[in-house]
Amino acid sequence: MSPNAPLLISVIVPAYQAEGFLTRALDSVVAQSDTDWELIVVDDGSRDGTLALARRYAACDPARIRVLTQCNAGPAAARNCGMAAARGSYVLCLDADDALLPEAIARLRENLNRHGPVDLLFGGHTVVRLDGSRKTLIPKAWSGDPQQDFRTFLRGEEVGPSHGAVLLRRELACRLGYPEALRNNEDVVLFAQMLALGRSRSLPDVLGVKYRHAASLRHDTHSLLQAGPQVAGLLFDPTRLPAPFLAARPAFEADRHLLCFRTLTRAGRQQEARRHFHQALRLHPAAVLRPGPLFKYLRTLWREMRS
Repeated sequence: MSPNAPLLISVIVPAYQAEGFLTRALDSVVAQSDTDWELIVVDDGSRDGTLALARRYAACDPARIRVLTQCNAGPAAARNCGMAAARGSYVLCLDADDALLPEAIARLRENLNRHGPVDLLFGGHTVVRLDGSRKTLIPKAWSGDPQQDFRTFLRGEEVGPSHGAVLLRRELACRLGYPEALRNNEDVVLFAQMLALGRSRSLPDVLGVKYRHAASLRHDTHSLLQAGPQVAGLLFDPTRLPAPFLAARPAFEADRHLLCFRTLTRAGRQQEARRHFHQALRLHPAAVLRPGPLFKYLRTLWREMRS
């Protein structure tokens, strides 16, 4: 990395109690074929060997790797901390339990050089499930129209931006920030607002690998349910989003309740699950009375009648 050239990409890794898998994430950055990057690891008050591990990497490459520390405040606060300290025009947030593919940064840089700057640029990723099986998700070409892409993302109709496979223009990402009140789905708020307020583009390359594991926030039912009512309020902030985007709120809130319904159903908490279904029905009947959600709801009633 030339000391006089402007830095394009900063990789931010928030890390909490990540000693068991952080090496994989950091090695995936160090192994990038494109070597013009900086890496910032933000230790979120870990009590294991996470901080010492990160510092060993920084000691090996102090020109490109930095370690920041904070009291435990959650992944949103850690990412905001890293973005504020970053020198790159763009930031790529990589979860500590995931990894980049070796050509990820090169593919992103090539796309920017060929097609011009955007505020949000994202590609595909591979999910490694708990049983070791893999599924690769590649986005189709999105419209580039803010309203359409905003609604597409909120409905989950297409493969959208995901940590480890999305590049954010740092100026806009820092101005909006990850909502630090959330410890789950904070990315949904920031990505949606950036899609609404900026320019976005997808690319068909697979950029990262996401590893499912039982201890990750992706499997934390409590934090998911706790975040549910807050996400919509933070996302549909009238001081940030123009009026046309606010009209999508009822359908989004209904989808959030359906997500809670599915999560609680899988956990065997049928009565709680049905309460979320009823709330979704009141908010946006069209979102609920589709064959999938309705069938799951009727099945919970049938199982309860049989028990």
